[in-house]
Amino acid sequence: AFGQGQEIDYLANYNAIESATYSVIKHSPESLPLDLLSVCSNVNNNNPPPTPSGDNVIIVQADDTTNILTSAQVSAQCSTNSICIIPIGIIFQVDANINLGALVVRGIVEWNDVTQNGNSSKQFLCAGYVAVEGQGKWEMDLKYGEGYIYIKDNGYVHHHLRSRAFGR
Repeated sequence: AFGQGQEIDYLANYNAIESATYSVIKHSPESLPLDLLSVCSNVNNNNPPPTPSGDNVIIVQADDTTNILTSAQVSAQCSTNSICIIPIGIIFQVDANINLGALVVRGIVEWNDVTQNGNSSKQFLCAGYVAVEGQGKWEMDLKYGEGYIYIKDNGYVHHHLRSRAFGR
């Protein structure tokens, strides 16, 4: 991994980094879920991305009975025009396709065969960036199902990772 001040090292190693990456879209788009590209590749619907202090930054909330949220519950609070924050103490279980402006994980994201209902379905998450911050955890373990993370070109910029990124 390279930090923001390591541009020379990054550029010097760019070809090796690029050759070690894999993109299903580049290599076999026919294997993607049918609606992934139509849902995720819409740049940003001509809406400017929110600023980190803007009204579109949403800290998701769970009800009083549980600290676990499903994809539908997160989608009900966040949208394709919001930076969605999963706070400490919340577990987001990816159990269906979800399309967000950006995702910040300070709690836990669980995406596995159980959350995906134990079947071999193909599910996806779309976001301009996914940032795991602080004590946040990204726990993804699929043996039977397929999970796709689509980092879309919507103009959202994270203060550390920048745009179109997945990382810590």
